[in-house]
Amino acid sequence: MNLRFEIKYLLTKTEALNRLKNILIFFQGQYDKYSGENGYWVESIYFDDQYFSFYHDHLEGAFFRKKIRARCYHSHRTINPFFCSAQISVESKEKFGYGTVKKRTHLPSPPMISNLISLTQNVRDQRNYGVYPTLRPTIFIRYKRVAVEINAPSGKIRLTVDSHIEINPVDRMHILPIARYLVPPHHAIVEFKSKSLDDPVLKEITTYFGRSRLANSKYMMGMKTIFALKSWPPMIKDVNFVTMADRAQPYHHVEEEQRTVLTPV
Repeated sequence: MNLRFEIKYLLTKTEALNRLKNILIFFQGQYDKYSGENGYWVESIYFDDQYFSFYHDHLEGAFFRKKIRARCYHSHRTINPFFCSAQISVESKEKFGYGTVKKRTHLPSPPMISNLISLTQNVRDQRNYGVYPTLRPTIFIRYKRVAVEINAPSGKIRLTVDSHIEINPVDRMHILPIARYLVPPHHAIVEFKSKSLDDPVLKEITTYFGRSRLANSKYMMGMKTIFALKSWPPMIKDVNFVTMADRAQPYHHVEEEQRTVLTPV
């Protein structure tokens, strides 16, 4: 099992990009083959079952946690969310404690996605990921990414700076035209991906990032936001949390976070 470890920070966009450039110089890093200095756009649709089991496993800190998403990439910000003329990949991220295993497969051809029905069926067909026939789309996340790679004793360390992070709720058929910034637009999420937390290069680099470390992923921050904002009911209106005796109601978990990290479009 090839585990990788992820460390995230929240910084201003200017500070994040300046530190990235310094890291490129001092650690002889290089932009990855897709990025370059101007970066690229990432669009993802995350899936869960009718009980939001993946979300609750993450919320409750289960040792084994899982995320399933469909993802595509663009050189520029598209007008229509997730209108992919390029290849779409289906990805599974399985987390064992602090380590993550990522699996990816490419769909044979871009599905027609005037609605999400065909895409959802393509995701459900990925049986090798242990997906469930009740999977449905839950959230759309889009952001601009600049990515670099750094040689290190444990292997390449990947460093990404994600900015302009937007989230949209979805229903079973459409990405709803209600966008919201996940973090203030002048901020960015910096993430390190490494094969070892004990890598000396990783330890040296992360000392420059202080105490601004994030505990949650963009997916979890986005899902907490959707559950907290009762003005966004379409994707959760048919779920009766009262009957889910083994699940905690999600609303009270995000009162403070909602006030501190969200900025409307």
